[in-house]
Amino acid sequence: MKNMYNWYVCKLDIHCESEVEGVMDITNRCFGENYLCREEITEEYECGVVKLPTGKICGFVLYKGKETVEKPGFGVGFIKTIAVDTLCRKMGIATDLLKYAQEELNKMGFQYSYAILWDRNEKLVSGIFAAQGYAPTQVLKYHWHNQNCIHCGPNACKCDGIIYKHISQRTIPIL
Repeated sequence: MKNMYNWYVCKLDIHCESEVEGVMDITNRCFGENYLCREEITEEYECGVVKLPTGKICGFVLYKGKETVEKPGFGVGFIKTIAVDTLCRKMGIATDLLKYAQEELNKMGFQYSYAILWDRNEKLVSGIFAAQGYAPTQVLKYHWHNQNCIHCGPNACKCDGIIYKHISQRTIPIL
């Protein structure tokens, strides 16, 4: 995915230490130390990144899909995190990262997906999610209870989460 700024979205090369460090650096600055660990980025989730022409990473998205136990053959995608370096915001990067993750989840067969937005950032990103077909459905009080938080302090998060759900257009039956 390319744009007028010449940055592009691609899959993280988990074997490239500078790319993994770029994601970790953005994570620590946006969410605080230890919000994500290296294993989440390289093993537990798929990771899409935005690279500048210089190769520097300026944003990322973590996502994964899994089949539900209740309904075999039915899968759910989860967008865990989207983060963009503060110097690169307001350029459409978060939108392209969300589109990338949604396209990848659709390719994997996951037509239904959701994300839990941090209520402190909801005003910043809710429009991005709404434009891609996501809608808020539920508030999770103190969702990150006792986790590290750049606003509440170490092991003291009292922030709420807001669930946003999405259903791919391909799953809507034509009558």
